[in-house]
Amino acid sequence: MANSAGILISYLSQCTDETIIDFVFDLIREYIGNDDSKIRESVIIAFGSILQTIYSQRIKDIIAGALPTLLNLLTDKNIDVRSTVAWCLRKITQYHTDCLISLGNTKPDDLDLFIQNLLKNLNSNKRVVFQLVDCFNYIVVKTKEFFEEAHPGANLTTCILSKYYSEILKSLISIAFNKESYDTENNIALASLFTFNSLIDFSPLDCIDIIKEFFNLIVNGLDETFSKEFFQDEVEKKYNYQENLCAIINSYFIGDKIQLNADQCLYLYNVLDRIFNERKSVFLSGLLLSSKLVIYSYNNAPDIFKEIFPNFCQYLFTALSQIEEAAICSMALGIIADFIRLLYDPFEEYFKEMFSFIYKIGVVNLKFYFFYIS
Repeated sequence: MANSAGILISYLSQCTDETIIDFVFDLIREYIGNDDSKIRESVIIAFGSILQTIYSQRIKDIIAGALPTLLNLLTDKNIDVRSTVAWCLRKITQYHTDCLISLGNTKPDDLDLFIQNLLKNLNSNKRVVFQLVDCFNYIVVKTKEFFEEAHPGANLTTCILSKYYSEILKSLISIAFNKESYDTENNIALASLFTFNSLIDFSPLDCIDIIKEFFNLIVNGLDETFSKEFFQDEVEKKYNYQENLCAIINSYFIGDKIQLNADQCLYLYNVLDRIFNERKSVFLSGLLLSSKLVIYSYNNAPDIFKEIFPNFCQYLFTALSQIEEAAICSMALGIIADFIRLLYDPFEEYFKEMFSFIYKIGVVNLKFYFFYIS
């Protein structure tokens, strides 16, 4: 019933006047310390439900004062209260990260208390951790969005998470590779890898040296997906780790956050080759990463390029043959277009062979199109 009421309050906060906000905060002030955990949980749901209100400035004026109470409730003896508080904090980071940025400028000690509480509770119940991990994701993504909107074309030099970057990344890796973290209900392992990827992708300049320290750890983690001890023949679990780890490594290549040497390039490509062979198929993040390694070797390590290029072209054939997977076919076509522009001479003979695949994909898509419009 509390959840249903929360949904109703959320709708009301988007279509009524500010009275609903005052009403909810009157409830919070009166009942947040109630002995009944159900009542405590209900008022937190009410608070979280108005965070998406159209009266955002009114909410922003209140959030800073509400944070200490919410942080205290992260240690509530009732798990439902704790997980609901974590959900509420996630919504604050999702819709009001600018409040936290402002807090960093005006009350840095309060911001430090907020971040430290998030970190401290990453060893809590899975339901709590799942939400708190997402808090870090929203903070770094929203911070970059705000900066790019205000300073188009400029590089983000720092952010409110910069001083905590190393500790956050260590915590996320620890969660991701804990055997107890992977389950179907609250998969904090994959959530941690997703947030780790965001922290790499959107890292400010003052954190580049920090994220470089984790690169080899991620590459080794990808190699260790062949470990039967960790995965215990759980194929779907292994595939999910491989896809997420490849996505993270791809993020290192955005903006040249990492520079490989020839040996690292070959080692990483061989790991991908082994993964593709074992799976007998390719996947999006792996195909993208292997194409980047091919282009890198073409520009920096010609001998390695000659070694891996024919092999990679076979994986392009594989991707084109996975015609039922539109995203993979589309990526393969994009890579082929890039290769034609960037390295036509070594690619020409393979392109001629691929043309029949490309023609087939076009025919199938046209048939689908005409069937659809008819």
